[in-house]
Amino acid sequence: PRLPGDKYGQVVSMFLEQAVAEKDITVHGDGSQTRSFTWVEEVVEGIRLAGELDQGMDGSDLRGASFNLGNPEEISIRTLAEMCAQHARDAEIEVEVVVGGEGHPGDSRRRVPDISAAETQLGWSPRISLEDGLARCWRWLLAERPPPED
Repeated sequence: PRLPGDKYGQVVSMFLEQAVAEKDITVHGDGSQTRSFTWVEEVVEGIRLAGELDQGMDGSDLRGASFNLGNPEEISIRTLAEMCAQHARDAEIEVEVVVGGEGHPGDSRRRVPDISAAETQLGWSPRISLEDGLARCWRWLLAERPPPED
């Protein structure tokens, strides 16, 4: 929740920060580009497992092994924006999703990890859904929101 949306990305933070500020959510490009999102504590757990285990759950030698840690649930950026807007609407904050314009230079069309090695060798897989993670971030942002001016 404390990850700021900035010039380097962090699209979830960018969308939720726009919504909590009662600004329309801006989607660059056509919104069909996809991403996958993982709760940070789960990634830390995967890193911890990779660093502590000498032998994989499948009996493999883990020295020098590398792993993709992430959530293989793929979602379009436009759908993500709509989910963030719904959190705002549920809090009686009226925002719209605005799609269009140029995409960011170098933006990839698709980003989704293959976590099969992490699953079989580390016994690791994500458990927190995107919806649950968004709800957690949204609640945190609302709690941090400055009170309205009189």
